[in-house]
Amino acid sequence: AQSAFDRALRIESDRKDALEGKARTYLAVDEPQRALRCLDRVIQIDPYDSDAWRLRGDVLAAAKQNDEALRSYDEAIRQRDEDANAWYGRAEVLRRIGRNVDAVYAYDRAVQLSPKSLKPHTGRLEALRNLARWDEVVQEAGKVVALEPNHAGALYAKAHAFLQSNRKDEAVGALDAYLAVEPRSVEGLETKRELLLGAERWPELVAACDTILAIQPHHTRALKDRGRALLALGQAEEAYATFDRLHVVAPDDLDALRGQRDALAFSKSPKVLLHACEVILQKDPSDRTSWTAKGSAHEAIGQPAEALVAYDTVLRLDPHNADASGRKASLLLGLGRNEEAVKAFDVAIEANPASASLWYDKAKAQYRTAAFADAADSLQRTTRYAPDDPKGWYLLGLSLEALGRHEQAVTAFDRTLALEPRKAKVYAGKGSALLSLKRYEEAAGAFGQAAVLDPTNAAAILNQGACLMELHRFEEAIPVFQTVLLSDPKEPTALRSLSAAFEALGRTKEALDVCVRLTTAQPKEQEAWARRARLAHAVGEGREALAAITKAASLAPDRADFVRFRRDLLMAQGSHKAAVEAGERLLELDGKDTDALRQTALALERLGRSDHAVETLDRAARIDPMDRSTWNARGDLLSRLGRPKEALEAFDHTLSLNPGDRPALAAKGQILLDLGKVPEAQRVFEDGLILDPNNLEFLGGKAACMAHQGHYDDALSLLTVVLQKDPNHYAAHRTKGLCLLRTDHAADAISSLEFSLKANPRDAAVLTWTGEAYAALGKSDEALRAFDAAVETSPSFGDAWRAKGLLHMKLEQFRAAADALAQATEALPDDKGLWYIRATAEDRAGRFDFAVTSYDGALRLDARDKASWTGKALSLMRLKRFDDALKSFDAALALDPAFEPAQAGRATAEERLHIAKIEAFAEAVVRFEKHLSRPATRDEIFRYCSVPLETLDEVVKYVNEPAPLAPDRIEAEDLRKFEAVGAAVLQHVENARTLDALRLADVSTVLPHVDLEEARTIWGYIDWVRDAPLEPTPEWHNDDLIRQALDLPKEEWNLVDLAKELHLGPFEAKKLEVSLKIFEGGGYKITTKPRLETKAKKPKAEARTVRKDEGAEDDEAEADRPDDVESRKPPAPKAPTKPVEAAPTKCEAHHALGIERHACGAWLCKACLEAGGVCGSCNAPLPRPADREARRKDREADFGRL
Repeated sequence: AQSAFDRALRIESDRKDALEGKARTYLAVDEPQRALRCLDRVIQIDPYDSDAWRLRGDVLAAAKQNDEALRSYDEAIRQRDEDANAWYGRAEVLRRIGRNVDAVYAYDRAVQLSPKSLKPHTGRLEALRNLARWDEVVQEAGKVVALEPNHAGALYAKAHAFLQSNRKDEAVGALDAYLAVEPRSVEGLETKRELLLGAERWPELVAACDTILAIQPHHTRALKDRGRALLALGQAEEAYATFDRLHVVAPDDLDALRGQRDALAFSKSPKVLLHACEVILQKDPSDRTSWTAKGSAHEAIGQPAEALVAYDTVLRLDPHNADASGRKASLLLGLGRNEEAVKAFDVAIEANPASASLWYDKAKAQYRTAAFADAADSLQRTTRYAPDDPKGWYLLGLSLEALGRHEQAVTAFDRTLALEPRKAKVYAGKGSALLSLKRYEEAAGAFGQAAVLDPTNAAAILNQGACLMELHRFEEAIPVFQTVLLSDPKEPTALRSLSAAFEALGRTKEALDVCVRLTTAQPKEQEAWARRARLAHAVGEGREALAAITKAASLAPDRADFVRFRRDLLMAQGSHKAAVEAGERLLELDGKDTDALRQTALALERLGRSDHAVETLDRAARIDPMDRSTWNARGDLLSRLGRPKEALEAFDHTLSLNPGDRPALAAKGQILLDLGKVPEAQRVFEDGLILDPNNLEFLGGKAACMAHQGHYDDALSLLTVVLQKDPNHYAAHRTKGLCLLRTDHAADAISSLEFSLKANPRDAAVLTWTGEAYAALGKSDEALRAFDAAVETSPSFGDAWRAKGLLHMKLEQFRAAADALAQATEALPDDKGLWYIRATAEDRAGRFDFAVTSYDGALRLDARDKASWTGKALSLMRLKRFDDALKSFDAALALDPAFEPAQAGRATAEERLHIAKIEAFAEAVVRFEKHLSRPATRDEIFRYCSVPLETLDEVVKYVNEPAPLAPDRIEAEDLRKFEAVGAAVLQHVENARTLDALRLADVSTVLPHVDLEEARTIWGYIDWVRDAPLEPTPEWHNDDLIRQALDLPKEEWNLVDLAKELHLGPFEAKKLEVSLKIFEGGGYKITTKPRLETKAKKPKAEARTVRKDEGAEDDEAEADRPDDVESRKPPAPKAPTKPVEAAPTKCEAHHALGIERHACGAWLCKACLEAGGVCGSCNAPLPRPADREARRKDREADFGRL
């Protein structure tokens, strides 16, 4: 090339392109001076040749003549500003001489002119790195990579920029990209190793070290880091092998030995670890970590003394070493050297004050030394540094509970449970704190949860039972104690508590059985024998009780309470003389025992020596004149002797000694309350409240007085105070339930009454009130169960029987109501209203004789009660004792002549009396017809039956016409009876022809024990059925009967023959007769034959009353008629006639026109019937509209079935 350029110059010496080409060749062979001379010649020829100036700059830059090169580049740029190469060359020179800012500008210009050129970007990247502008380095590296993805320098520069910007994760990613291009770059691998080590990314660090070791197997730093990473990953064996390789590569490197030591710390080879530590300590006796590891090794192999020596050595080398001091403290704690452990923990905490575990272990040591306050302080630090650690909160709760700070302890236990909800011991601790706070309900729940989580925790189960006992929930406590006894039948605490629970529930026999087990398990326990004696006495086993208390006294001869109880047992068994001797024994033990004197006085009283008893009490008063109990006992004695005035004087004397004597005030108030002096009793309780406004007995007593007076709101306000102070005050709940019930708050009353029943489930009064509350809410089943429980508990409790009877009345269960009210009147014979309502129930139940007797009981108490006279008269009417009924109506009208029920009832009685006379004459006529075996004539009835002329027509009509019937108003039971009796009557009818000739005498003959009125009614029923206009319907479901009837001759397809052959009642036979009509046409004809016109029947009176001279002829004529069968088809049904009643009058309550009459005779309007409640005249319950409608539908349904 140089020769070619020379030839060109020989031809033309000023040829610029030849000179520039020759300069380039000189530059290529590294002869810058010759190249420079060629370029100078070009510039002499053309000073404005920018390419020559740029090329001159390149030559000068290659010759390291930077200043001259810059001037050349500047001249080239001045000549042509768009020369990208000139700008690039200038930037390279500027970067070389350290002018990186100017270089960046030049690179920017070059990039602007040539954006796709890689060299300006790489140069700019290096300039930015020199300027430490790392964000721009990252951006520029990205641009370089975009132009050339595998540009290693740009990738590394980017990673380096991330590293310098402390963006380590991104730096690792960038290094991964760089290593993907240059996988064996040691520099990149080293940088990545350092990054991963600082970021503690152990798995990636292991991989990076493995890559380095693959290139340089003896790279010590990589071996160390690999071992540390494996240790951090818990791969102790591989870590040990790595450090072993390091030890081979560098035998004197202690880091290899220390790494092996650390790896052995994870293994279960404490002896090997101990040897490794000794090797290290031989080379470096001041290696504190090795001393610490040695101590842990000694500790692992059971050498606590050597371990303490090792830890002490560490602390001599470094008094503030947290690890060694912590390990020493933990070791001392485990050895039970708690005080030394506390001091060691102080040292450890001083070195690491934010360690929650150190504060916790210190608190544990303090707790064991009973330094609960210090333990609580330490645990406050524990929970501050580790709020999510349940151990710290649990121990804090125990410490606070030991300090008596129970509320805070509960809070700590709650926090523990929030973190660890299924820990039995935490629930047990919480329960203990709640028990100390007397929050028994919550405590029982906590102990119960502990027992669920840990069924073997007998203490928790026993504590749960104790809480239930405190709550008087004895039924629930029993299975709790039994659970403990299943695992340990001789557990004394469980036996004691179970016995107490049974006793509290009144199940004294079971309590005694448990106590027998207790004395068997603990034969030397005197209290168990004493309890056994008391329970045996309670169940009436006096001998066993006496033997048990004797055993207790033998175990504790100086126990005066045992002697005292023995004396009480002797008194209970009637051995009063022996009781006096026991009292003397008490006086031997203590000559000034006024209680013994008081009880001796009681024994003397039982012996009939009342005067001596009073003298004994006087002796007690002389021994201690200020003993109020003696004066109270004197008052009690005088009260029992029937000397209430003196008794009250004794109580007044007690109060003179101390006006604030609570027992005296309470006893005096109770006596006055029992005497019925409620206002005086209330004043006594109020006096007590002046002295002690917060006394619950006085508050409860005053509330009881107010409740007896009907001041329920005032009583409730007092009970609110009582229950605020003692929410488990069962007597207050009892009175509160009564007040709420009487003030129409039945729903609230139930909760209070049921709470009261927890203390005494056999309280008859509370059970009765509970039943009344349920009844008020319309819950009749629950109410009846409550009443049944009440009367079962106390069969003589009249209020329960009364309430039960009233509820049965409301439910229209009149027989049950009558039975209950009968029991009530036996218990409360002086309650007039009770007798009256009992009479009403018996009347409604159909027991009219008993109703009359009950009305007599009411009239015995109040003979001026017009309602009772009227009710008695109505019952007598139902007994058909019309004369007596008229007398009772007259008695009611004598008291109130305008009493409408009595007026209406008397009119009805007179009418019924007249009807009874007609029935009596009719009965004589029926007997006469039976004798004649034919119908009697009118003159025969008048002549031979002694029927008065004015009643002759009525008697003839009664005998010859069946009773009119309204089937829809007949009760279902009567319909079934009519069917059964009608079937018997039809059995005696010869055939269908003779059915029309059926008469009252025939029915009476078939039914000799049925009274005449009922026989006439049955006759009317048969007559109605015969003429009933029925149409076949599938609802009858009589297919089987039809098939049976089809086997009979068609001549027997009539009412009489079907009833006789198939043993059916009249109505069933009638339905079958109608159904058979569809088969009269034969073949497949379904439609029935059209009904033939029937001859009008003659009135029954004409048909059945015949003359002597016409009777035989008429009979023959009737027999000779050929169309007799067709003519005797049943006619269209007659409209039933209603029984005659008195004209309705207005009701008493609403003064509206009456539409229905009550049993007492009073008229009721539509409003009365819809409202329900009780009758305004007799106060008897009225049936509810729904019940009345249901009864009507039942009657219709039963009739439809027939």
